[in-house]
Amino acid sequence: MSLLSQNQCQTLLVFIVTTIIVLSSTSTTFVFGQEVAIDGTSAMGITSSTEKMSGKIEIVSYEFVKNLPNDHPEILLIDVREPHELQATGQIPTSINIPLGTVKQVLGPETSAEEFKQKFVREKPSLDSPIVFYCRSGRRSQEAAETAVALGYTNIKNYKGSWLEWSKREGLPQ
Repeated sequence: MSLLSQNQCQTLLVFIVTTIIVLSSTSTTFVFGQEVAIDGTSAMGITSSTEKMSGKIEIVSYEFVKNLPNDHPEILLIDVREPHELQATGQIPTSINIPLGTVKQVLGPETSAEEFKQKFVREKPSLDSPIVFYCRSGRRSQEAAETAVALGYTNIKNYKGSWLEWSKREGLPQ
């Protein structure tokens, strides 16, 4: 068994500290023993257990959302803005309003399928149901999408352009 030289120890220490800094700057949890992609690179057999939430969340376009009623009526479109924002601007047709602060409770087990249907006049989505989130600018919808993924939903999308893009293209108030 050979020991590391002082130079090798210093190099290893710099690598470990750098790795810890890089890993701690992400918003994911890490598990040893698997491969990791950090901005497209691999690092020492460590992997994110969430694969960076945004990696599981598809970004959809204005055209995709515009065609939902005709091409994909089964997709649930959720506006996560506050009710007063919808009153001031309107909302995308076929969408339901679940404010960001209530997404976890409404989509989680706390809300029964019956309660969901009574409130939203839609079936509560199953864990593999397709869901698209939007908000004003795409930030809250990304957070809602990450919440849904954390709850176990597997077919989550984010309309990143959200209301700002929609209203501009549709000639509506922002």
